[in-house]
Amino acid sequence: RPSPLTTSSTRLSTTMPAKPVLILDGGVSTHLERKLSKAVDGSSEKSPFAHRELWSSSLLLTPDGCGAIRDCHRDFLLAGADIIETVTYQVHYTPLPGKENDLQRLRLEDDAVDKMLQDGVKLAREAVEQHRAQTGKLAHIAASIGSLGGALADGSEYTGRFGLSME
Repeated sequence: RPSPLTTSSTRLSTTMPAKPVLILDGGVSTHLERKLSKAVDGSSEKSPFAHRELWSSSLLLTPDGCGAIRDCHRDFLLAGADIIETVTYQVHYTPLPGKENDLQRLRLEDDAVDKMLQDGVKLAREAVEQHRAQTGKLAHIAASIGSLGGALADGSEYTGRFGLSME
């Protein structure tokens, strides 16, 4: 009788792709910030993200930002990434970090959130399709979805303070 480990690994090997290790892009926000900061003022001191609370997802709000995201996806694919993530981590239907009564607290309308999520996927698809047309290589897309806790925290991530009561 084969051991459970042998059986499991046999099943796994028949379902895994031929290339057992896939490379996921990483540091997308850092790459975008460095690239765009230098384009804006020649340095990397000033953030190019319109709404710091949205991180690099704020780039989805402008045509130039969308172009920068598409270019970033291409950069990672050309560098060998097999999987690119949508730039949608901080896109939420709830208000973003800030004090409860803070008038500056960012709240996007649901339609804007829908569009940002759709645009994030569309940009990744366009980059993957262009990459395949140019190189013949297949790439995958992963949706980047931030945690609700990160969006509701008091400015720091993962505090666990959701403002809910036990009642």
